[in-house]
Amino acid sequence: MTGDIGFVPEVEAQVLGSILLGGDHPGVFAVLEERHFVEPIHREMYRAARVARERYGSTRADIVGRVIDPVVAAQFKAATGTEIGAYIGACTSATVYTAANERQGVRNVVAQWARLTLARELDIHRSAALATDADVSAIVRSVGEVVDEVSADLRRGGRGKTRKSFAEAGREMIEAVREAKLRDGLTGITTGLVDLDRLTGGMQRKDLILLGARPSMGKTSIATVMAASAAAAGCGIGVLSLEMDTRKLMTRVASDLLHRTGIHVPYENLINGRVDESDIALVERAIARAHALPIFIDDQSGLSISDIRFKVESLIADAEAAGFTLDMLIVDHLLKVRPTSRYAGNRVHEIGEITEGLKELAREYDFAALLLTQLNRAVETRDDKRPTLADLRDSGAIEQDADTVMFLYREAYYIAREKPANAEAARIRDEKLTECEHKAELEVAKQRNGQVRTVELWCDMAYSAFRNAARYGQ
Repeated sequence: MTGDIGFVPEVEAQVLGSILLGGDHPGVFAVLEERHFVEPIHREMYRAARVARERYGSTRADIVGRVIDPVVAAQFKAATGTEIGAYIGACTSATVYTAANERQGVRNVVAQWARLTLARELDIHRSAALATDADVSAIVRSVGEVVDEVSADLRRGGRGKTRKSFAEAGREMIEAVREAKLRDGLTGITTGLVDLDRLTGGMQRKDLILLGARPSMGKTSIATVMAASAAAAGCGIGVLSLEMDTRKLMTRVASDLLHRTGIHVPYENLINGRVDESDIALVERAIARAHALPIFIDDQSGLSISDIRFKVESLIADAEAAGFTLDMLIVDHLLKVRPTSRYAGNRVHEIGEITEGLKELAREYDFAALLLTQLNRAVETRDDKRPTLADLRDSGAIEQDADTVMFLYREAYYIAREKPANAEAARIRDEKLTECEHKAELEVAKQRNGQVRTVELWCDMAYSAFRNAARYGQ
């Protein structure tokens, strides 16, 4: 038997015993691989059980006579003093698992493998790091690869049931229909924007939702409005702000929260300190009233998709500790996510790796992923600057992975930057600007399970505020 410190052979032996009692065990064979067994003879037994199942449709009856190599059997007896057939019998009689609870056993086997693999690899990397001529960057990359591989196996071993019968899927569908009916069509997480919620049913769990716009259109502002509205409805919200630090992000949130109560303190004034003590007191009261909102913000920059996965798992733990679940993740923004070296130089594949990874996270952890992104400069060259799907940077992968694609557009942004040739032109420009200053359009350009349409919004960019247009008389 292996002499690894911290190795508990019974963890593996009891899962093997469950398998060798017979039966199909799809939940075991779909997850466990031979390498997950630390003990070499257990690895060989698992390999033999898999072969027996595939060839003969059974496990215990055929594993010794037709699958286990005689040399292996002899080596086992020499090492342990026990016939392998007797050892198999001991495993089956000692197992505490049945088909009903063996998934826990699978998790235990993978967890033990992960623990010992990490310990072994970190010892190796520790020795390498102590060398005076060590390549620190290479060591860090290597450690990251090991941790990523181990984490992937842990997630795979811990996943819930993904295969359902037609009847089970049908029951879940009917429950969802009833819930949608009770919630007046709101099947997902509310955005606080009524017309958008009616069109989309809210931000749907397991979906990747893309929000695209040119710079300064208000992507971050509308995302914080959605976050605050969803959190006020009891949803746990995670924000990965890769571009803006937490303090600047919070000035937008604070200005919006005050605006909702009729108090106007521009967020730029907060950033630049152009406020008096009474304004600061108002902000303090607004934050105090909202202190219990389940919003968790992380402003670390330069994250890769693997880093985001670790952040998500940490956010989930923080949310659970606070008594919430993570219902929506906001990533601001796509172009700030660091690609891995896997597709170095191929931007389409790099983007695809990121969007596919976020989509997988949303499905795995059952939250809505709202991903912000900037659009191509080609928008600026057209007379009509409303975005289209073709304006997405490296749009092939994004269009494929996103369940919903939305574009934010404010005509006032472009009118304000016009340079009139004369006084009359300036007058016309100012009239147009006054007319559309508080108007915004949120176009749902793609929606897998619904209509595509443009939603009219009211906005005031000085206060990072977006509201339902009808509420403000538009």
